[in-house]
Amino acid sequence: MKLICEVVENNLEFIAEAKEDGSKNYKIKGIFMQGEIKNRNKRIYPVQVLSEQVDKYKKDYIDKNRAYGELGHPSGPTINLERVSHILPTYIKMVIILLAKLRLWIHHMVK
Repeated sequence: MKLICEVVENNLEFIAEAKEDGSKNYKIKGIFMQGEIKNRNKRIYPVQVLSEQVDKYKKDYIDKNRAYGELGHPSGPTINLERVSHILPTYIKMVIILLAKLRLWIHHMVK
């Protein structure tokens, strides 16, 4: 399996979990955002700001099982459900780093 992405981070963990039916769930675990550190856009976000927005996203999307994402860069803020490549089912919030685990939908990427 190859990961399709613009930048490969060294701190990612690739996981293949076997399901009862013999198929697998593929997941990526790693740092998704950091506060108090200059990001690739040369911005530094305070931990408090990130924490508030992550809590809101969790309430509005993760808790409702609606935290989907597309492969590539969507042209707007609305997710095209035909292009969904992953879901964020849970996350681990830390003081300065947000760790997350995505569940990938491989069948959407391989056609």
